[in-house]
Amino acid sequence: METLDKLITVMLVILPIGITARVASHLFALIFNVEEKENYVKKIKNCLIALVVSLSIFSIKEIVEFYFK
Repeated sequence: METLDKLITVMLVILPIGITARVASHLFALIFNVEEKENYVKKIKNCLIALVVSLSIFSIKEIVEFYFK
């Protein structure tokens, strides 16, 4: 169980960093390629939704774990 907890902790750090880097790369691409603005805005929106969903899953897991202890 300790290994799983450490893995979850690492994922909680890596996920926001990775998604932030991806949003930043899309923003830079948006600056240099204005013709495809709609595509990049959609990709940025999807990245933010993925961040919220992934962090919500870990929060729900923590709530369930606390409840059943």
